[in-house]
Amino acid sequence: MSFDRKTKASTVHTFRWSRGSEWRKGDLHFHTPSSFDYQNKSITNEQIVRVLRSSGICAVAVTDHHTIDTVRLGAIQREAGDALTVFPGIDLRTELGGTEAVHIIGIFPEDAELEHVWTTLQGQLDLTDAAVKAKGDDKVYVDFRDAAKLIRSLGGL
Repeated sequence: MSFDRKTKASTVHTFRWSRGSEWRKGDLHFHTPSSFDYQNKSITNEQIVRVLRSSGICAVAVTDHHTIDTVRLGAIQREAGDALTVFPGIDLRTELGGTEAVHIIGIFPEDAELEHVWTTLQGQLDLTDAAVKAKGDDKVYVDFRDAAKLIRSLGGL
């Protein structure tokens, strides 16, 4: 229930689950064939959703390596419908950690403006297709602090 201070009226919201707080399974670091190192590129979005649901997952963050495949994310969200919450995200390798690079995961609201988020990340973190190709997929690094600030400014965590 929420309370509108201006009208002093309460509003009852309908929720997906009938019980209040309870534990549910989620996966906040999930890769798809859009990640450069994903082994089986033939996996479909339908298969992804089916496996997540059959595993009892209620929420997933799709965090492919240094990319947000906006087309795939939209398709997965449509396929999942109300049965699975799909958060857009990104997995970024940072300059920290020496030989074992520290990764940062950015997760955005399920209704984020994906094209805006992805375009901004690409430009400001040098993740354009040309930049990634020039460096090589396994040599893409971002500055940890810059990436964290940018993710937060775009509504992510």
